[in-house]
Amino acid sequence: MRGTAPRSWALALRRPYEPLPEPVTWTAKAREFQRGYIVTFDDRDGRGVTGVIALINRRVAKIGTGNGGNWRVSFHIVFDI
Repeated sequence: MRGTAPRSWALALRRPYEPLPEPVTWTAKAREFQRGYIVTFDDRDGRGVTGVIALINRRVAKIGTGNGGNWRVSFHIVFDI
């Protein structure tokens, strides 16, 4: 059997080419928000946190909560109220 590919490889080589999905663009989501927006997100424990956007970067927003806490949160988990 030397020199021949296993049957599973032969079938994989015959499949039509499927292009990779488009990369996620974080900046498109970041443009939906501005400083001063009131937003909400779930923390690691699943609790809802509400706050005001204080700073916006390309990938994260710095959100200030009313009790003096600050969070750096990715835009894919932030929702506008």
